[in-house]
Amino acid sequence: MMKLHGFFRSGTSHRLRIALNLKGLAYEQVAVDLRKEAHLTDAYAAINPQRLVPALEVEGEVLVQTPAIIEWLEERYPNPPLLPADLGARQRVRALAAIVGCDIHPVNNRRILQALQNRFGADEAAVNAWCNTWIMDGFDAFDELLRLHGATGPFACGSEPTLADVYLVPQIEGARRFKVDLARWPRLMAIDQACSRLDAFRKAAPAVQLLRGRPVSGRRGERCGHAVLEPLSPRAARPTRAHRIRPGHEQPCSACIAAQPAATSRLGWRAGSTGGCVGWNVVRCHADRCTRRAGRIGLCGPLA
Repeated sequence: MMKLHGFFRSGTSHRLRIALNLKGLAYEQVAVDLRKEAHLTDAYAAINPQRLVPALEVEGEVLVQTPAIIEWLEERYPNPPLLPADLGARQRVRALAAIVGCDIHPVNNRRILQALQNRFGADEAAVNAWCNTWIMDGFDAFDELLRLHGATGPFACGSEPTLADVYLVPQIEGARRFKVDLARWPRLMAIDQACSRLDAFRKAAPAVQLLRGRPVSGRRGERCGHAVLEPLSPRAARPTRAHRIRPGHEQPCSACIAAQPAATSRLGWRAGSTGGCVGWNVVRCHADRCTRRAGRIGLCGPLA
């Protein structure tokens, strides 16, 4: 089985999980905790000398750099394809992916932001402004190219997800983390919503990785799909009225919805239905026989 070394919140790890899921390939995940500098250890350097995530162990080799890994996957496992058959369409898809992979993500990744803070004294507001600049510039270009291409269908380039969607969705996740106002790009938000309906994207989401290996069954000692919600502080932002969430209200968190869509849909919840509920924290599991604390998994993903 393939072995994926990555970090749950890493945009490059996220896009590779999506690609593997779309291809229907099984893989084992090995967590490399960037917060604890695990990528800088000699043990990880033996896997990837560049000390970056992700790295994919497959067929006796270690593959690095997501563009190269995804190209290898496309050539080794051509179906279902991530690139269209038409030559011109393939170029357009690659160009859209490159906007994210070459022009947005590299200047906003962790080591660049750490350099801004540690070497140039940038505070959180300055870092967010930096990220906003390049994300907005890239998303403007992505959106305009979609308009010029006359793309139709729910996804970036038609009726099926392609490499462009694989790159776009993790970058939208990153944009939310850096407080970018995404209302500026309704077409991109519609693509993100369409992708969120597919298991390949839902199961690759950062929040879901925190539950991986912990069945959402409600048995004693395991994490369940229900939680009690409480405000993080008296001044915490209230969720939107449509969600009808109150302190102490029992419901699945977004990670559990994504992990078990069939089970949670029977309760009337679906992936994305709790999006935007900032300022709330899942403080404990609340299902029968479940004794585990839910930890810091919020409705909109990890709060830590």
